[in-house]
Amino acid sequence: ALNPGQSVEVRFALPPSLEELQVRGEVLPPKAGAEGPVVRVRFVELPVEVELAIARHLDEQLTGGR
Repeated sequence: ALNPGQSVEVRFALPPSLEELQVRGEVLPPKAGAEGPVVRVRFVELPVEVELAIARHLDEQLTGGR
């Protein structure tokens, strides 16, 4: 189980690149979601290039790639 305040390592890839990103995070208290509690993680010591890649990906998702 993940507990609030717990340190975790998160690995994921953002399209279109398949390069795996590896970041550290801290588990936040769960939040109610449509299908039950949602676990949230706050990234810590995020390298600028990773932060920008995440921001670009989220922007593309929200704007439909426009």
